[in-house]
Amino acid sequence: MINPPGWILNPGGAYIALPLLKSALHNQGIEARVIDTNLDVATFYDLKINQSDLENIENDFSLAALNKPYIREQNKMQELAAAFNASWDIQLGYIPVYYDFGSSESVKEFSNHQSVYTSYFKSELIPVIQRNN
Repeated sequence: MINPPGWILNPGGAYIALPLLKSALHNQGIEARVIDTNLDVATFYDLKINQSDLENIENDFSLAALNKPYIREQNKMQELAAAFNASWDIQLGYIPVYYDFGSSESVKEFSNHQSVYTSYFKSELIPVIQRNN
């Protein structure tokens, strides 16, 4: 089972359903694995909070100081997303401009487009899935 990248917090998102499903399967004696691609994508694009960020927070525990590293990384992801006619928001995730969450036709169309995740899927995720199956 794959928790898709994007940190999308829309109702019905996989972020809570997959761990619950894995637990239910485990209780029935069925082995399951959840891959959380959010961490993998962050690693792939070198999005991270540095040691110096943590040290700065020790000296300034304000909301602005706590948000600074997240905003910096959000800005990096926004630059990547813009190249694919999309936007990025730390809370809403990756949002293609031409995508309608309520339309199955839009989902079908979106699946035919390159996205900020395409290179990650091809070079990282698909090979992992192939090795484990």
